[in-house]
Amino acid sequence: MAVPTVSEDDLYRSTSQCKRWFFTADQLAEQRRQTNALAAERVRTALKAAATASGSSQSEIDCLAPEEELTFVNFYCGRLLDLSDHEKFPTNVKCTAAQYFRRFYLSNSPMTYHPKDIVLSSLFLATKTENHYTPLKTFAAAVSKTPDAVLATEFLLLQSLHFTLEIRQPNRGLEGGIMELLSLVNNDTSLLLSQSSQASTPAPTPPASTPDTLDLTPLLHALEPDRNRLKNRVKRAHGAAKEILKSPALLTDAYFSYTPSQIWLAALRMADPSLATFYLTLKVAPLDPSIRIRVETAIVDCAVLMSAASQGEGKAGQDEAKRIDKKLFRCAHPETKDLGQLNARAKRTGGTTESAEKEAVEKAAKKRKLEKERREKEEDPFGPPLG
Repeated sequence: MAVPTVSEDDLYRSTSQCKRWFFTADQLAEQRRQTNALAAERVRTALKAAATASGSSQSEIDCLAPEEELTFVNFYCGRLLDLSDHEKFPTNVKCTAAQYFRRFYLSNSPMTYHPKDIVLSSLFLATKTENHYTPLKTFAAAVSKTPDAVLATEFLLLQSLHFTLEIRQPNRGLEGGIMELLSLVNNDTSLLLSQSSQASTPAPTPPASTPDTLDLTPLLHALEPDRNRLKNRVKRAHGAAKEILKSPALLTDAYFSYTPSQIWLAALRMADPSLATFYLTLKVAPLDPSIRIRVETAIVDCAVLMSAASQGEGKAGQDEAKRIDKKLFRCAHPETKDLGQLNARAKRTGGTTESAEKEAVEKAAKKRKLEKERREKEEDPFGPPLG
């Protein structure tokens, strides 16, 4: 009896990244809109309660819009990448930290938790999940924070990630694709042969185009007549694609809407369109035409998304980030500013950070009520009621 094999697609569909963190563009926009609306409602309620307790009037609260929140998150995501580069963390740590950070703000708002706090916990958590040992004291000293400050939001981050810590990255796929391209330059189809033998379901191939009979010479000659120059071209494309995956890809929603294979193929397409088309043609030629069109369309759309980021489109500058930060100062949730205390309370009680936040709000409300009653007693010239 033949032993069933599992394809790469099947493996990816079984991951938490595909099941929990894969969205369409419309789904992402709706998720962020709902998160923003819920946070704005909580902020307005908390600030009005604080104003009422203090006896002052509260003007209309101008909360951040979903677009401003996304711009602010993107800005701090860029700061996270800069910090990772400064500390010379490997690419896998950098990519994982960026995805932790972006996932966190799908269900949380900067109005509730400031990004500057989440950047540190995302990066430090990534050093652990990616097996890049970094002592807590060393990391804290590098970012000029205390160890407690670095760990203050880690539990909150883990909860928001639903403890799904594995990040499937496109970097290894790129390395494999480049190795295969370099083999193809030498007219070596052994990788194609081994790959076709591992397929879960043999795909139909065009006549005279099976891996064992395929003559790549005309196709390669059309790309570059000189094989040495073609090898150098592949290596240059490799370097350019790696840089795209290290920054522009991480500043977009690519990981939420595309598979790792689609992301690295899109990066290769940005680096060298003709080379990517050549490679993709070999891979998708045996597929059903409708599937082939879907694959190619997804890769082109992903490339367009990352190209916009590489050209600086949608990226917040320092001035825009400062403007949003000033606005955030006036609409930040008053009960979640001390994240260290909030996290310690959640761990101490064994509850979630949300329950600790609710407890903190209720405790603050009771305190404001007692202060208001005390002031009313002091202001009454006849003192408190007798009975």
